[in-house]
Formats: sequence, structure tokens, C-alpha cells
Amino acid sequence: MVDLVYSKDELLGFSDEVLINALAMAWDDEDKTLEVWGELPALGGSSFGFLQNVRLIKNSKTLY
Repeated sequence: MVDLVYSKDELLGFSDEVLINALAMAWDDEDKTLEVWGELPALGGSSFGFLQNVRLIKNSKTLY
């Protein structure tokens, strides 16, 4: 995995293709499937949440 850090402003200027390529490169996902699994904590009264302990499906590599 490559440690790349982008600012929010940089990301807003990227096309979907560039974003997918950057994620695939950082996560060593050559086929660019970006299929992940993780834990979704109880949302309570909210309809919005974040996955925790996210991993690539094909090799269980942890994603940060």
C-alpha cells in the first residue's frame, strides 16, 4: 500500500477515473474492483454511518 495524502480541495478536482486509479494504486488493487467489506456500527437514530475495519474482499488487506 502506498501512503498518499490528498487535501479535500485536491480531491474535488479529480474525475471519477482519476479517483479510482488513485485508490487502486494505493490499495494495490490492479484490477480496480475496489470491493471491500467492513463493520458497520449500530446507527441508532441516524441513517448515515461509516464502515470500520475496512478490508479488500480478495485478500483481506486492511485499508486505511
